[in-house]
Amino acid sequence: MMARHAQPGRLDWIGLRGERYGVMRVVNAAIVTDAGLAGDHASAGKKAVTLMQAEHLPVIAQLAGRDSVAQIG
Repeated sequence: MMARHAQPGRLDWIGLRGERYGVMRVVNAAIVTDAGLAGDHASAGKKAVTLMQAEHLPVIAQLAGRDSVAQIG
């Protein structure tokens, strides 16, 4: 699926959390390591990094029962 549907894009922001459920900190750059992003609590594996398309934010808001999804940063 990725080989057929992947398109060029851009990264609008990076958010890091030092601990689980911690406050999201928006940064301009991040160091990518084998374990994920330096300074983030996530560990290597399936959920080391989460990417979301801006086009999906209205759907996420609707599923969460909100008018919109707050943008951080």
